[in-house]
Amino acid sequence: MKGKKNNRRIKLNIKAKSMLQSFFDGRILDDDCYLFRSRQGNNKPITSGMAWIVMRNLCQRYNIVGNVGTHSLRKTFAIGVYRTSGNDIRLTQVALGHAHIEVTIKYLGISSAEVDDVVDRM
Repeated sequence: MKGKKNNRRIKLNIKAKSMLQSFFDGRILDDDCYLFRSRQGNNKPITSGMAWIVMRNLCQRYNIVGNVGTHSLRKTFAIGVYRTSGNDIRLTQVALGHAHIEVTIKYLGISSAEVDDVVDRM
């Protein structure tokens, strides 16, 4: 976690677990192991730099263009939680582990034009 010493666990839904089981060829995924382990030791995570390289390679492989990185996945998760929760900004903040709601709002990319549109529809 950015700026934190403690790790945080993230709940995976049934679809995500199923896809990961398939990806890892049915091997049992231990709760205490990193999904993407480094080759530099026993149960050590890959670095953020290596994660970026993996993302870049996947984008090239599947012809995904644009500025995509590991943080894009986090923002996509944020939008998914926000929409699934009926636009509950507080629940989204907690799911992302943000200390300040303003950070969550930035993640969601809520623009002043969108706010204006909502006000106009009231």
